[in-house]
Amino acid sequence: MRPFIFSFMVFLGFAGFFSCKQPVDIRNSLLKNGITEESIQKGKELLNLMEKAYGGRSQWEQYRYGEFTQKADWYGRKEISHWDTLPQLFHLKCELGSNNAAMTILNGNTQGNKYWINDNVFEQQIGSEQKSEVEKNSYHEKMIYKNYWFQFPFRIREATIISYGGKEVLNGQTYELLYATWGEEKANKEYDQFLLYLNKSTYQIEKLHFTVRDKMGGVSLTAEFRDFRKVDEFLLPFSQHVRKGKPSKNGIKLHENHYQDIKFTSQ
Repeated sequence: MRPFIFSFMVFLGFAGFFSCKQPVDIRNSLLKNGITEESIQKGKELLNLMEKAYGGRSQWEQYRYGEFTQKADWYGRKEISHWDTLPQLFHLKCELGSNNAAMTILNGNTQGNKYWINDNVFEQQIGSEQKSEVEKNSYHEKMIYKNYWFQFPFRIREATIISYGGKEVLNGQTYELLYATWGEEKANKEYDQFLLYLNKSTYQIEKLHFTVRDKMGGVSLTAEFRDFRKVDEFLLPFSQHVRKGKPSKNGIKLHENHYQDIKFTSQ
């Protein structure tokens, strides 16, 4: 899978912040020396530990749906956020392991509007109008992105290239690095790169350094995951903060997301 829509909505509207001709390469020196059978095996072991830290893949696969309410805040940048109001509240129910989802807007002038993705068919119901199939728009992209981000710890396994990326110390804390991408290990214009910063003790993702290929080809952003809470068998972050650049830099704040009422169901 190419996670391009994940990237698209994170970056949408920020072309003025960045300028780049060549795709940025977020690999460190260890990864640039080449992925080996040993690093692949260690990466798979680290991936398994990471999934276990979130509650375990076997538990995740017991459920068919996940749903949540989220407050998305772009710090007043409404035009480039492509939301109706800020902060924007919405409810999303997603089919785990897929892009299928249903979204309801909970505040602003579009409150009550509903959107659905089902097997690549996009439908919407605006106000009192009838539900109808429409062309894919910004809400379609938001749903794909929000769905994938919510499932990220269990869907990053879909990457065709996974490798151990060594260790890195940030603010006195040592992180185990897990690298994931598609196609080929080096930077290219087709596939995004992800570098997961795992807490050495808990194996949870505390920071995520990733590229955005769809816009300008060479942008990298960092997401920070905070406020981990127990939800059924899972331990999940309830806050996400996204900045420009690598984790070691205090880049421009782009947006943040806060979850409420996360739950999982089998039907």
